[in-house]
Amino acid sequence: MRVQCKKSQVVIDQDMTIPVRIAPYDTTWPAKFEVERDRLARVFSGVPFHIEHVGSTAVPNLDAKPIVDLMVGVDELRHIEARLGELHNEGYEYVADYEREMPDRRYFRKRRLGRVAYHLHCVVHNSGFWRSHIEFRDRLRSDPDVAARYLELKEELAAKHREDGRAYTEAKSTFINGVLRGASL
Repeated sequence: MRVQCKKSQVVIDQDMTIPVRIAPYDTTWPAKFEVERDRLARVFSGVPFHIEHVGSTAVPNLDAKPIVDLMVGVDELRHIEARLGELHNEGYEYVADYEREMPDRRYFRKRRLGRVAYHLHCVVHNSGFWRSHIEFRDRLRSDPDVAARYLELKEELAAKHREDGRAYTEAKSTFINGVLRGASL
C-alpha cells in the first residue's frame, strides 16, 4: 500500500499487476516483518532510520492481501538512493516508475516463490506519507469497529475489482481519508 498526502487527502496506490486477493490473517506476518526489519537495519546502519510494519498485515487478526508492507523513514531520500545496490542484494526490486506519481517516496518490492511478498516504502521520516501510514495503522489496531468496517469494504471491493488493483485501491481511499480526518464512519 502506498499512501500520499495531498492536503488533507490520502491517495493509495499499490502494485497494480497483482490480482486482488484477501487472505485470512496469518500469524506469521509479524515474524516476516521482523526478519525483513533486521535485514533492512543492516542496510541502513550508519544513518538515522526508523522501520515500521504498516498496511493491513500489521493489524492483528485483520485479513489482508498476503503482502507485508514495510516503511523505512530516513532524514533524506539520498540515504535510500545511496543504498539501492544493497537493497537489490537483499532481494528488493526498485520500481522507479512510481516516482512520477509520488516523487517523495522510493518504492521496492520483494518476491518469494515467484510472488510479491513484500512492499517496501522508503520516505522521509515524519513526512506526511509517514504520519498517514502510521496513523491509519494505529487506528485500525485500536478500534475493532473501524477495522471490521475496513475489512468488510476490502472484501466487497476485492470481489468487485479482483483484476483491477487501481479501482480497488481508489475505492478504499474514501474510507481511509475519512478515518484520517476523524469522520464518523
